[in-house]
Amino acid sequence: MPRRSKKPIWLLFKLSELLIMSINCYVHVSCFHRDGIPHIFILCATYGGGFIILCMTLLGTMFINRVPVKLEAMISGVIGFMCLMAVYANMYVVEHDQLLSFLKDREEMDYGFFKCCRNNGLLSLWAAGIHFLHCSFALDMLLTHSPSMIETLADGSQIALQSQRTPKSVMYNCIGEHESATT
Repeated sequence: MPRRSKKPIWLLFKLSELLIMSINCYVHVSCFHRDGIPHIFILCATYGGGFIILCMTLLGTMFINRVPVKLEAMISGVIGFMCLMAVYANMYVVEHDQLLSFLKDREEMDYGFFKCCRNNGLLSLWAAGIHFLHCSFALDMLLTHSPSMIETLADGSQIALQSQRTPKSVMYNCIGEHESATT
């Protein structure tokens, strides 16, 4: 059975991350111009930097044969953590808005500043979830597909091997009790 490539799932993760990060960028910039959301460095660095990094890794995924799993896990984990920090930054900005404390509950929902921060925070939370899912998938690939478990054949194809550690009781049942387990 031929070994399947993992590139389609990496590409799906990259495209979904890129889509939600570009939506985050658009919402942040439009709220900055329309409703006066403060220009906080962590928001711009997370959305803009994440978008640029994701574009570069998307290009890298398309042009290389084997995706570096450690790098994928690290990049996704860091960007996911930064998106989580952006959620807290949006909550901090809303919490310290002076006008919001004087508004009633009905008026709060129509207040553009509140809506922008809420929408940006929700999008950042979704982005963090997708990035952490990508990170956990990459870590799973790293742990379950270690180089000692993969054999490269003469034609260049690779096959997954069974675990090298077998319980002694199974070896004794297969070999016989009087023979050595190493022969």
